[in-house]
Amino acid sequence: MKSLSITFVLAAAATSSVLPSPIFTMNIAKGAAAKEPSPAPAQWRDVFSLAKGDSRMLLGLWAGDDGSLCAVGGVIVQGKDKGHFATTDLPDGHLLYDVWGRDSSSLVGVGSRQLIMRFAQGRWMTERPQQAGNPRQLLLYAVGPFLGGTVAAYGPAEEGLKQLPSGWQPLTAGDRESLRQRIGHHGQPFTPCRTGAPQRGATRDGTGWVICPDRQVFLRRNDTFEPRGRAPANCTSGLPVYGAIIQNEELFLTCEGAVWRNRDLAWVHERTPEKVQGFASTHSCLYAIGDHSIMARC
Repeated sequence: MKSLSITFVLAAAATSSVLPSPIFTMNIAKGAAAKEPSPAPAQWRDVFSLAKGDSRMLLGLWAGDDGSLCAVGGVIVQGKDKGHFATTDLPDGHLLYDVWGRDSSSLVGVGSRQLIMRFAQGRWMTERPQQAGNPRQLLLYAVGPFLGGTVAAYGPAEEGLKQLPSGWQPLTAGDRESLRQRIGHHGQPFTPCRTGAPQRGATRDGTGWVICPDRQVFLRRNDTFEPRGRAPANCTSGLPVYGAIIQNEELFLTCEGAVWRNRDLAWVHERTPEKVQGFASTHSCLYAIGDHSIMARC
């Protein structure tokens, strides 16, 4: 595959607190001709739903290769695909936004006001209670082994925590820069977009994605940007894209609750039982979470 080297000069981003070198070079991989996605894609099905009338929402999802699932939000849901599920209630005012674990017997959930809970020895325990202060500054909405295998939790603000043998400790300046680089914030937005500010993020495995204002989509692989065609219009409606995942070289995005599947340059809408907020995957299945349910595509 040939690549095109382009040098960009960018103005400082209003959202960045670190000024980068004003000139940098990136390599944009030229994509092959568009190909149609594989025929007869797998269908989405319901795995679990909260009881009718239950107003608690689900916000984060983890999946294990053995079919184990854990969803968190205003309640914790645990079980196995095509098996039994159990729920754990949370105190009023407590929300978990994300959950991660090395296996189903050891999970960690993070959420509002730096709340951190751990599942071990068959029960959930609070490792860090909710903290006093600005709720947005203290919000944790992502957790995983993001720092070279060290588990870290972060949110929209600079504050964040990492897990050390001594307990959860604040992120250092170097840790925060590593997390910014992981999702494409190299101080300055590092993107292939010709103009405008893009949406950008990273899948849990660290693959960066970019949606430009003109709807062009790219996957970031080190310093190379792989073109993925034009995203559907509702992916650039102004609402953030919260769900993104790659499975078998197919990129899945959730835009305004709708799931779109991409391979090469082609995009296809996938029907789901409920609007989707986020994803988790295993070797054989892709799972999605809605406000009140867990769905699967195997």
